[in-house]
This record gives sequence, C-alpha cells and structure tokens, in this order.
Amino acid sequence: MGMGVYNRIPAENIRITLHALSELMGYAHTMGVDRIRLAATGALRYAENGREVAIQIERETGILCDILTDKEESFLSFTAVRNRVSPQGSLTVADVGGATVEVMYGNFDTPSDVQSYTLGCIPMTETWFHDDPPGESAWRKARSAILEELHSILSVDSTIVGCGGAFTSTAALLRGLRHDTIPLRGYEISENNVTEIGLLASTLTIKGRYALPGIGQARSVLVPAGTAIIAALLSKWGRPCLVSDRGFAWGLLLDTWKRVSSDT
Repeated sequence: MGMGVYNRIPAENIRITLHALSELMGYAHTMGVDRIRLAATGALRYAENGREVAIQIERETGILCDILTDKEESFLSFTAVRNRVSPQGSLTVADVGGATVEVMYGNFDTPSDVQSYTLGCIPMTETWFHDDPPGESAWRKARSAILEELHSILSVDSTIVGCGGAFTSTAALLRGLRHDTIPLRGYEISENNVTEIGLLASTLTIKGRYALPGIGQARSVLVPAGTAIIAALLSKWGRPCLVSDRGFAWGLLLDTWKRVSSDT
C-alpha cells in the first residue's frame, strides 16, 4: 500500500487499494469462493492511520481487515519457506517486504526468534533513490546506511533462505542475465551477485530496468532498494543464501486452509 510523508497511508493509495480489493472480491465470488480472509502487514501496522484504514476497508468491503503483528507475519513466512525449501536442521529466513524486513530463526516449524526492521523496499526507495536513474553512489550510500541499521542482527550458522518480492526478483534477474535454467526455488545468490545487480540497476532508468529479464513494471521501481537491502543482509552474515519462490502469501494460504479444514 505504501506510506507517504508523516508515516501515513496517502488517500490516493487507499483509493487504489479499495478498488483493487473490489475487483479481487468480484473475481473470487465468480469462482465460487465463499470465505475470504484479509490480512495486512507492515504498511498498516506501522502507519499512523493504519487502524483507520483497516476500519475503512472493513466498512466498504464487509470483511474484517486483520493487521498482523510482526510475529504473526513472520510465522506465516517461516512456515511457507520451511514447507517449500525443506532444509535440514536450523533455518534463518529473511523476508524483505514493501514496508519491513523480517528475520526469523528456528529449528522446526515455528521461529524461536524474530527481528523486525522498518527497512522495506518502499521507505528505502523514498529515502535514497530520488533520481532516475539514481546512480551507483546512491546505491552504495543506501547499502551502507542499511548495514548500520542492521547492527543488532544475529550471527547465524544455519541455512539462510530469502523470500519476498525483492529476493525473487533479484534471483530472477540474475537467472535471466546468466541464461540459467536452474529453478528459482532454492536458487543461490551471494553478496557479490546482488551487488552486481544493484549497481547495474542503479545506472538504469525505471524504464530501462523494466526491460531487464525477470523484472515486472511495478518491481522495476524497487530493484535498487531491494538489492541494497539484500546485499546488506548478506554482508552481515558473510554467506550466500537460497531463495524461496513462496513466502508470506503462501503461508497465509496454508494457515487459512488449516483453519477452514478444522471448521469442517
């Protein structure tokens, strides 16, 4: 949804969101869906008017808009990655979203520790990437600033998996440039890989990034910030990571399916 100045959801963004929800609900009903679950993450959780927006959504759609806590959101992402990548032993999951970065640590299906940072792709884009193209200097400054904000992140010796649009688009772009046929699921990326992609993206206009393989129109705006965040994370850990093509949304689906199944 995105936050504007003063940490508030702008009216235009609310209008666009309500229109999109109306279209999605109409499509769901034509498909025979009789239960709809609506969950909000960091954008509403941290916005000053997040609760107001949730109430407006419920009033206009008739569906409760549940603003998840960072731990609830992290549980869903962790569950999805664990089910998708199925690593052995301990697992660290980094979910780079639009509003926040969630880092989860655990040995089984539930994370034992969660760290949440308001360093998502949208606020980082608004803070550091004003010009088009932004240039390599802006990318390096953003990465350094994010690295400082991650000072409290835990060191790990577990399998590291990244999920969310920033990770999947970065991996897809790297695959496209390499002409790889390796599946996105479990694809390995390193700090050097991500830095290379980030510096390339920072020298291109938004339109130029859109022409790159694996990048959609909406994601082309966020690539510089997304790669700066991922490069900072991998720098802190000093290790490459795997990429999961399923994250929070898939975890929400799994959790909803379990709830529905238990009701029948």
